[in-house]
Amino acid sequence: MNRLEGKVALVAGGSKGIGYAISTTFAREGAAVAVVGSGLTAAQKTAQEILTAYTALSGALKEFNAGGNKLPVEAILKLIQGYAPGAGDQGGTVNIGQVLSLLQQFGGISNWNAKLENGEVKPDANAFAELADAAKSANPDGSAPTDAAAAPAAGQAPAAGQAPAAPVPPAAPAPAAN
Repeated sequence: MNRLEGKVALVAGGSKGIGYAISTTFAREGAAVAVVGSGLTAAQKTAQEILTAYTALSGALKEFNAGGNKLPVEAILKLIQGYAPGAGDQGGTVNIGQVLSLLQQFGGISNWNAKLENGEVKPDANAFAELADAAKSANPDGSAPTDAAAAPAAGQAPAAGQAPAAPVPPAAPAPAAN
């Protein structure tokens, strides 16, 4: 995840079909995505869907943290590696819905997937910054590093029993207004 962190992607035809899949995948991988489509409405809709999903993830993680829950690092790593139920042959590909389900399962939080489906989550231009703050204040289970001094140096493997630090998506620009 986050192989495209710090990158900017301009996806022509990014509001439908393969372009839509590319837009959402690039956003999931950490890129700041500009969506261009044949119609302004469809391109704006795609951008809003991406922002709404990250808004839900931010809200779910804040709710999870407020409950004093410990992040299920092992379950998240298994999901990323493709060993978790529902991952199938998609190992290494994780969508926000899967992470929301894990947070609900391990933290007893609201069903944020249902909130997304029901239109209860509205896109928030601050979602990426709020998600970064929530991730920084998350309390991992086990012996994962909790501060910079405990984290392994860049390029160095984590110590035995420690999970690697989870990457956080970059801040996204606010959606363009008409």
